Amino acid sequence: MRFTPGVFFQASEGRDILYIRGQSEDQIGYYLDGIPINDGYRRRASSYTYLDSFSTWGLSEISVSKGYTSPAFNALSQGGAINMITGIPTKDLELGLGYTFVADNENRVNVRLGRNLGDTYFQILYSQMDRKSLNYSYDYAVDLNAINAFDIPKTQKKFRVLHLKYGWLPNDNHEYSVNFRYQKQKFDYWWNWINYDATTLYLLGTSRFSDFLSLDSKVYYHMNLNATLDSAKYDDYTTGLVESVKFDFSQNQNLKVGLNVKHDSHKHIDNDFKDLTRAHFQTLNSSAFTEYALKINDMFRFVLSGSYDRSDGLSIRQREITRSGTGKTASEMKKQKNLHMQGWSLQGILYVQPIEPLLLHANVGKKTNLPHIGKLYGDSYGQNAPSKDLRSESAINYELGADFNYKFDELGTTQIGVTGFYNDLTDMMISTYVDKSECEAGRDGTATYCLQYQNADTGYIYGGEAYAKQGFLGDKLTLGATWSYTQRKSYNYDNNGNRTTTTEFVEHPRQNINLSALIAPRKEYDIALNGSVQTSRYARVNLGTSAAPIYDYVRIPTVVYFDVVANYYLKNNFKLSLGAYNMLDRNYNYSSSSTNASVGGLPGRRVFAGFEYNYGK
Repeated sequence: MRFTPGVFFQASEGRDILYIRGQSEDQIGYYLDGIPINDGYRRRASSYTYLDSFSTWGLSEISVSKGYTSPAFNALSQGGAINMITGIPTKDLELGLGYTFVADNENRVNVRLGRNLGDTYFQILYSQMDRKSLNYSYDYAVDLNAINAFDIPKTQKKFRVLHLKYGWLPNDNHEYSVNFRYQKQKFDYWWNWINYDATTLYLLGTSRFSDFLSLDSKVYYHMNLNATLDSAKYDDYTTGLVESVKFDFSQNQNLKVGLNVKHDSHKHIDNDFKDLTRAHFQTLNSSAFTEYALKINDMFRFVLSGSYDRSDGLSIRQREITRSGTGKTASEMKKQKNLHMQGWSLQGILYVQPIEPLLLHANVGKKTNLPHIGKLYGDSYGQNAPSKDLRSESAINYELGADFNYKFDELGTTQIGVTGFYNDLTDMMISTYVDKSECEAGRDGTATYCLQYQNADTGYIYGGEAYAKQGFLGDKLTLGATWSYTQRKSYNYDNNGNRTTTTEFVEHPRQNINLSALIAPRKEYDIALNGSVQTSRYARVNLGTSAAPIYDYVRIPTVVYFDVVANYYLKNNFKLSLGAYNMLDRNYNYSSSSTNASVGGLPGRRVFAGFEYNYGK
């Protein structure tokens, strides 16, 4: 993800951050084999699951959609979509084992077992990680030696992931698989230990009834339970299906028609009130979509798609909480107004290939982002007020690009690409401060405000991307570079009716540059060097108190860091690795202008060593 043009990924001591072309996780869809894994309440990859908990062990591909996005991904993906695709065994017997130790207190283990028997196959994947803490850089503060505090507090983490896959092929035209995934996680945070358990069961099916008609099916159930040790837990589940019928009129022309239905249930249980339900929200998201593709000739082809999307509140109930000092009382469950949101998308992309190595592409499309439960109805702690008259946000995307890919016999492979984009934003959903009287649930009596999602007026995001990758000496040396530039301006009105503008992202650099070098003089070993340059950005700091905040914006300096790994291969199935993250041990802090401790900084240098064994016959 870090080396994908247009994607800004930032590893952190706190919560990892990911943007696609300046749009955050609230506008990005996360998928596993096409199954949505966004949290239904907060829209993120999962309520308390960090991105680094999605192990890449056993994945065959990570697909990133930025401009044109498949309508089958529904209204979760206004800013783009990330689809993690699990592999399947291709040999009669496959075994895999990996272990990595990260100094000075992290262990990672990966295990894989698979068999492909022709008409059936199965695969077992297991990953685990145990980390006691992350470490500061050596020069983080002058008094680290005095206080013996090289470890960053509240960074302990454990997770276990088990993925089972069983597939069968009745004949050459049909393939089905049943997948079971269980994830158990526990990590320390600034207020409490967080426990996270997730269970996902899904069925994938592809049926080709004739040369003209085929059906693609996805049916899934996802349950996740988030719990702190003393205060509350979220008991959530999601059920859904994606059905897509494809009509192949010829080898050069096809039409897809489909339906995407997703039911979310979010239940907040508060231990402070003897396991009483504080909030229970149920919504139904649905989408009807179509996609038409035509190859006119060897030079021209295009794709058109559209969808109609809805979000319907089925049952919205929340317990009203009042607070006076330290005393708390709870009334009966209160039914809120059920909201019904809708939107639509229309996209088109044209490909032109004047010569075989060169591909030109242009697309334009309107996409909609429907508000999630947390934005519509607030949270049951009273920190977010229910929204009033909140509308769906939308973006019209324009994009032009070119890609060149050619392999020279003596020199090596050449890959070059450039893209420019412009997003016209309407009714952007932003978080604003309102008086605490707006909060139905109330909050701490010392606070003078709460947050509420409202629609901004309009705005735009524009930028450019470029990448280059060149092989030398028959690809024994490969150099690569990616560059992304993103800028944003939004328009809104203040309380006096005056038009205001915001011109900077918070915690997002304007430019992101990645450099890579792979040195492989012999097949027995290689060395990979990866560097990142993130230009200066702004961060918001509170100069007041939590009860009466006074926010200001400060500039965070440019971030430059390098990673390195050396691999040694014994035969073809055993690999030894040695490397380091943040090799220069630089001290960076993303969320404050100070160098004092703050959540969100880059951990110091971490040296790692490991091995990977793969067997197949």
